[in-house]
Amino acid sequence: MYRQNYPDDPGMHNLGPQRYSTRYPQGPRSPTFLETLKSYLLSILVGIALICVGCGLLFWNEGRTVQTYKSLEEGLALVESLDSENAVIEENINKLIHVTGPLHTLQPLSDDAYGIVVTAVKLKRFVEMYQWVEYEHKREVQEMDQTRTEVSYSYSKEWKDHLVDSNSFEQRSQYANPDLMPVKPDTKVAKDVLIGSFYLSPHLIEKISNFKKFEPSHTNISRFLNIKQHMFYQSPDPNNPQVGDVRVWFEYAGLSGQSNLGPPDVASVIGRQSRNMITAFQTKSGDELEIIYLGRLTAEEIFRQEKTSNVLLSWGLRFLGWVLIFIAFTLTTNFISAIVSWIPILRDIVALGVLIMCLSLSISISLTVIAFGWLWYRPLFGATILALAVLPFVLARIRNSQTRASRADRMW
Repeated sequence: MYRQNYPDDPGMHNLGPQRYSTRYPQGPRSPTFLETLKSYLLSILVGIALICVGCGLLFWNEGRTVQTYKSLEEGLALVESLDSENAVIEENINKLIHVTGPLHTLQPLSDDAYGIVVTAVKLKRFVEMYQWVEYEHKREVQEMDQTRTEVSYSYSKEWKDHLVDSNSFEQRSQYANPDLMPVKPDTKVAKDVLIGSFYLSPHLIEKISNFKKFEPSHTNISRFLNIKQHMFYQSPDPNNPQVGDVRVWFEYAGLSGQSNLGPPDVASVIGRQSRNMITAFQTKSGDELEIIYLGRLTAEEIFRQEKTSNVLLSWGLRFLGWVLIFIAFTLTTNFISAIVSWIPILRDIVALGVLIMCLSLSISISLTVIAFGWLWYRPLFGATILALAVLPFVLARIRNSQTRASRADRMW
């Protein structure tokens, strides 16, 4: 009767997740002068280190960009496109060649445990196990003159591709996971991959990554209890899995023969002809050329795509270098804003000025480093960037000169 009349009163029937709390003082104590000075010195040192890292990254990136650009130009001038992928010509040994044709492997790849057989370059097995996962939740609770940190834990069952260690759970006795994954992920790679009569080097084989999900049409049902959405479920009921149940699926890359999965993939390769194998070609500019693209592409199209990739990577690393330098200047100038932090209006004005200064300095230094990277190879381009780098300082100096001249005229 009591529970019917007072259903919301606390009791064993409606207890939520178990909570563990720790009390802390109401507010943090103010840092001493020495502690404040130490924190600012540390920020300045970290900022100086980031400036060195950012400038080093920018300088290295420009050298890499120029070297890759010159190597691609050199390769485009030297490459010879073969009329047939089946003709191994002795005269082309050690030369840079371009070959296009369907992929071919000598033996199919198989996974005996699951009865999978595919004619492809790569076959990957993916494994997930249904396990308990712990989540920690924290919230601050104000009580009288103290602040209490309340910590609670919740648990959910999820598919995970790695083993979740339940021994570290707060409530390990109620939420236990198996100690081992009953099935391990695996990747099988064809040893011999050819285009016509040419074997591909291991590095070229490694670059083939157009993975597609394998859709099993039949399997040993006595071992694998269920198949759902092209996955093998080692579970009595895939719609209602239990902790410890496993699901497995496969993906393949580089079809290398006619099969029910479709025709073989066509690939275009550029590299050095080493007898009947295509390997890396060492350019005089410094880079090695060992390129593969899926699809029937001409040598010009391949080099055009490589140049585009080089440009995108260059700008990405330039942006990263600039961000590092900007963060560095922000850290080294923190103390300026802190000096006037107790004056609201002045604080905002100084903060805006410091931000503009950090932006200007980081952009100028980034452009300067980039310019020095190009001065040797493309002087006009490097000089243009260098001019842009010093432009803010020149404009600032001109403005200061005009201001001084205006003040002098007023005095007279």
